[in-house]
Amino acid sequence: MMPNSPKDDTAASTSGPAQALLVPRWSGTGASDWYPALQAAVPGRMSICDLDRPDAPTIAGCVAALAERAEPSDASIVIGHSVGCQVVMRYLAASQRRFAHAVLVAAWLEIDEPWPTIEPWLTTPLQFEPIRANVENIHVILSTNDPFTADYHKTRSDFEQKLGAKVSVVEGGKHFNQTEEPAVLAHLQELLSA
Repeated sequence: MMPNSPKDDTAASTSGPAQALLVPRWSGTGASDWYPALQAAVPGRMSICDLDRPDAPTIAGCVAALAERAEPSDASIVIGHSVGCQVVMRYLAASQRRFAHAVLVAAWLEIDEPWPTIEPWLTTPLQFEPIRANVENIHVILSTNDPFTADYHKTRSDFEQKLGAKVSVVEGGKHFNQTEEPAVLAHLQELLSA
């Protein structure tokens, strides 16, 4: 359902094991970073929604791709990594599809040194109220040394204030690009095992 659709006030189906959709980072695919480890830990319960153009994703294309995957699915959890968090938030702001959880890994609202193709993600305003209305729980996972957003205290405060998010900070997690990210995997496995 997109903005002109009738409102569905129910979260995604909670019968059976939790299902998740994951939107990867800039230049990411389903084979990147910790995504295969998470898929292996919860077989058949997580799918990847690819970016429209992985090396230069667009807001409209990525939000449309997530809508196409999310609208008919039973997923109760939507996960974003880096720019994937932006896709998730922008989708939630435009849709009336509800989720039990949104997990935003290496999330950002600002970038320390933006490049030209990321500028639209920074200058196109986000509507926070509809995001909050379309997800029951927002979890944000940040690190103390993310190379794109050095001031994790400000990032944490922004997500807590603007989205009412529960924010976890991982010491030395950088941008969470490793094949094994124990803090991220533990958090996501807990939600997917519920």
